[in-house]
Order: sequence, then C-alpha cells, then structure tokens
Amino acid sequence: MQQGSVDSIALEEVVDTNYTYQSSKNYNNEKIYFDISDLLQYWRNNRLPTGIQRVQISLIENILGNERFCIVAICYPYSFWKIINKTYICMLVEKIRNNHAAGDVDWDRIICKIDKELEIADYVQFSSNSCLLSVGCTWWIPNFTAAVNEARYKFKIIYASFVHDLIPILAGNFCQSQLIHEFTQWIYTTLEQSDIIFANSENTAKDLVEVAKSVHDYESSPVVCKLNAKPLLQQTKEISTISKNIKDYTLGPFVIYVSTIERRKDHLLVFSAWIDLCKRYGDDSVPNLICVGKVASENDEAMQFYNSNPKLAQKVRIISDASDSDLHFLYNHCLFSIYASRYEGWGLPVTESLYYNKIPLIANNTSLIEAGEQFAAYFETGNKNSFIDAITHLIFNSDYRRRLENKAKSVQPRNWSDIAKFIISIIEEFVPKEENRRFVHKISPGVLYNFSLNNSIDIKHDNLRASLFRSGGAWHKAEEWGVWTSDTKASISFISPIFGADTLIYLQLKSPSHNVNTHIKINGSFCHKLNFNDCSNYCFKLPKESIERSGTVLIEIINLYIQDLSENQGSDTRCIGIGISNIMVCSADDVMSRLSYIERFGKINIYM
Repeated sequence: MQQGSVDSIALEEVVDTNYTYQSSKNYNNEKIYFDISDLLQYWRNNRLPTGIQRVQISLIENILGNERFCIVAICYPYSFWKIINKTYICMLVEKIRNNHAAGDVDWDRIICKIDKELEIADYVQFSSNSCLLSVGCTWWIPNFTAAVNEARYKFKIIYASFVHDLIPILAGNFCQSQLIHEFTQWIYTTLEQSDIIFANSENTAKDLVEVAKSVHDYESSPVVCKLNAKPLLQQTKEISTISKNIKDYTLGPFVIYVSTIERRKDHLLVFSAWIDLCKRYGDDSVPNLICVGKVASENDEAMQFYNSNPKLAQKVRIISDASDSDLHFLYNHCLFSIYASRYEGWGLPVTESLYYNKIPLIANNTSLIEAGEQFAAYFETGNKNSFIDAITHLIFNSDYRRRLENKAKSVQPRNWSDIAKFIISIIEEFVPKEENRRFVHKISPGVLYNFSLNNSIDIKHDNLRASLFRSGGAWHKAEEWGVWTSDTKASISFISPIFGADTLIYLQLKSPSHNVNTHIKINGSFCHKLNFNDCSNYCFKLPKESIERSGTVLIEIINLYIQDLSENQGSDTRCIGIGISNIMVCSADDVMSRLSYIERFGKINIYM
C-alpha cells in the first residue's frame, strides 16, 4: 500500500475482504462491538505490540471485513463507548505489519484523527441482543466496570470478556502493588458481569474456576480458546529489511528469548547460566543470546546483573524495538528459543517458535506445558543446573536438536481466522439464562461498602463489590477517600434483600465546595435537596411499598452545580460534582446496624 496522508488511504485498500464466515443462524444483523480501549491508549505511547496487543491485533485483522463488527473504545473522561472508524484502525495495523510504525509521522496524525472524531462522536446506542467483546487488559481504565453495568442494564447486551491470566492474584510476588490492586478489583467484577468468559488455556480456565468458587461461591464455566495460532509476522527473506543491530549480531549461531524483561520471566537465571556456559566451554563455543523485548525496569535484578557483567555485553544483546520482519528473521535463523518464565497464561513465543520449527526450551510450569506439548524441551522452573543441562544438550548435540525439529514438523497451529470464527460461534450460540444474568447486583444489609480506590490484595473484601453498584459514565477514577461524580446525573443501583420493611440508605458524601446544590432521587420519586453543612453523612428512608418487586433500588445523584477544577489554575482539569465515600443499607428496625454506623461516623443528616 502506498504511504500517504491519513485522508488519502481508503478502507478497501487495507481491509481483507475475503472474510467469508457465515453463521448458520439468522441473527438479524445483531452487532458485535470489539472493545479496543486499552489498545488505543497503548498506541498513543507505544507502536510495536507485546503479547496481549498481538492477540488483539491478530483478531482485529480477521474481523474488520465482517460488517457485523464495530470497533469501539472508552476514552476517559468520556467513560462510555464510542465507535471508531475502521479505516483508521486498518491503517495503524498495516503500518505495524509493514514496519512503518516506528518513527512514522503519519502514525501520530492517525491517532490525532481518531481522537478528534471521538471528541464529537455520540455514545454508542447498543443494538438489542448485541455483544460487547473485550479481549484486552481493561483493569486500569477508570469506570470500565460502571460502563459495563450501564450497557448491560440499559441495553441488555451480552458481555464477553477474555482472561489471559491471573498472575497478579496467583503470582503477585512478581507484580507491582498498583497492578495487583487494580487487577484484583477487575477480576472480582469481571466474574460477576461477564455472560461469557474466554480463557486462553486450560490452566487459566482452571484458575478462573477456583477463584470464582472461592470468591463468589459459584461454578464458573470459562470457554477455553487456546492461542496456538500461526504468528502474523511480516514474511521477508530480504536481509536489507533487517535492523542493523540485529544483522551484526546474527552472523554466527544465536539463540533468542522473546519476552519483556521482568522478574517473572527469569532473565536473571538465563544471564547467569550464559556466564557459566562461557566459563565451561569458552566464548566461541557458546552461541550469542538475543533477548527481544522491552525492559520493564532498569532496576530489575536481571538488568543490574547484566549491566555489571562485561561478559554479558559481549554475548547477550537486548533489542527492545524489533519489528515484525526482525522477529521473522530471528525465528527463521536461530538455533532454538528460550522461554524461562515462572508463570504464564499461554506463552505466544512458544507457539511462534514451533511454527518456525525451532525448538523452544521452556520452564515446566502452568500453561507453558500446554503451549509446548510434547514438542518442546523442558527444564525445572527456576533451577539453573537443570537449565544448563537442557541447553547444553541443545547446543552441542545437533542430532538431538534435529530429532526434535523433525518431530515438531507435525505441529499444526491454527490460523487467527479460525480463532476469530471460534469466538464468534461461541457468542452466536450463547443463549442467556435470564435468571442467572446479573444486570443489577445484590447488596448485603448492614455491610459498609466503600467506593474508594482498592488498595488491598484481598479478593474477598466488601469494598470490591461497591464498584458493581456504580452505573454509567458519570464518574471519575476512584481515589483513597472515594469517587467524584463527573456529570449532572450519576447513578447507583443495587438489589436490596429487604422486603416487608422500610429501608434505610446511609450515604457518606463529599462536597467540592459550600456552594453545591444537589438532589438525591431514589426510585424515581423520592427527591431530597441536600443541605451541606459540617456533616457529610446522610440517611434516607425508603418506604417498603416503593421498592420494586425485583428489589431494585436506583439512586440518582443530581448535581445542579459542577465545579471546574481547572479554574484553580492547577494541573487538575476535571469537572466534578458530589463525591461519595460509602454506602450502607439496612432495615429500619435493624438497630444494631444503625448504631454501628453512628458510632463510626457520628452526626447524620436524616431525610425521612
């Protein structure tokens, strides 16, 4: 495709119009909305994809020609989905595939074009019986949960999520605390909100079942969608297309390790083993090692070890900006590959290596065993002696290596189009059981739920559930104290288990100033004008006859004044209304719960 300006590239130039998947059922043009909220944000700062982004891009390439698909994203502070023109997504993917992403000025122009159109676009009005499909990592996106709540409640959509791993929960020692806290919140709500959950391996599915049983006490049934697919790398045999720093380092035998450099991937073990190998056999007998991936942190133990050992600078090269054609070349010409990770959801580099008929030497844990099956070579996870024994065999026993390579010729990875068709078929065949669908979530009487930012690794605590009560896009990101509303009306909804008695609703609210005028409307009829004084605690009485038969309670916070924080000439450009810190619901005759709230927070404004 000819490189040119954004407006000069037509959709038909980049879309694969050979997509021929047809359903055996009549779905009356129901849509599948493919969420790329996280991918779009990633593209603003990064151009070459890593694992999850590769999955998303590979699926996008195989759905763009299907008219039933729409590409959508939440772009904070909008906090609800807007449709993105497929043309721009096609252009970005084409640039990645043809190595134009890095240093391409058109890239920023396309992103700018998307942002401008999103700014004026209307929010998505989901069609009935449609599906919202989220394949990326959305745990960091403010109010993603609240947006899903509104989409499911208002439009009755099917929500399908894709879980790539549960590493922050089950191997949290390898993760930063912020990731653990955000992911813990996300997996708690994802299990509750998802009509369909895809897992990328049997191991991830098993982890999901165990967590769902432990946390929510119900049986989860993830759909296993293994990512054993052919890599969609730029196919080239032209040495001139390879980056110079790679070309210079591949003149002799070399081994590759394709992975982000972070503690979980155990590069420290590999680097240490390489020094031992050189001491034992001599530098000239040991192949070079090329590590392809971004460096997560220079303070990582592996990087400190690397930077303090001159020997590694001679034998090990770290390449953080490899293009598709670079990767294709490296896989094609390496002796074999390494994947020493201590925990994985799938392990795409294992599948990629086998596709190129190059043996992956991998740690014997989690889903890596599924990805490598009987075709990979294995070593004991975290055991340097086991690793050295295994890699020595691969380096110096060429007959052994060739036997494994001959065996690997029988590997038959799937096309990404087959994976896309499988996902579509599961969505189309899904028949929701209305009695099991949680459009509104239950609240427990007498329990205090905080709306604050999660700062705990405890996946069972009540604060995680509070995010399920917020609905819609009129919320800012949660903070240590709670969360601000962002528009003239914000909603909280839940199912109350209190029947046959009046209900008391306790709210702790926060005012941005003394001039705020706010109303609270409950179930559409009880509207209270709030008086903000020295007390921020409020109690509202909801008569038993005003609660719906379903038990649903809808609280609307109506802000008659929105404060623009940018007027203070600071860096905070948000517009905020009333904030909420916590909620407690109890029966009017539940004296113990009422006293407990008073003892904890003191004076209360009562609206009866």
